[in-house]
Amino acid sequence: MKSKWIEHEGREILNINFSNFQENETELNREVSSILQGIGQEMYSKPPHSVLVLVDLRNTKMTSGIQRIISERIADTRKYVAKTAVLGMTGIRKAFLDYFGRIARSDTRAFDDIEPALTWLVE
Repeated sequence: MKSKWIEHEGREILNINFSNFQENETELNREVSSILQGIGQEMYSKPPHSVLVLVDLRNTKMTSGIQRIISERIADTRKYVAKTAVLGMTGIRKAFLDYFGRIARSDTRAFDDIEPALTWLVE
């Protein structure tokens, strides 16, 4: 599993690493399953709208299958998430960010680099 909880400026952040899956929906789905069975369970013990999330989608193409997988997970966890920073949603891909933000019903922003994303999350 590539995803894990990290700490930045004393705050816990759920780092969901979906980078470098290209178009491989099977492997991405395995990562999602690992997250749900492991570190994701901790999210369900947190207060509503308190979890900070960093999602890395660099080098992963938004196929319809990958979009469906991610959309289902967002719907399952949205009541726990306060803010989400997304890496790798530049250019035309920002349309997906708007879509995911509407599903999540939380503050969701795109970033090119990890440091500004982490800073924004803990503000």
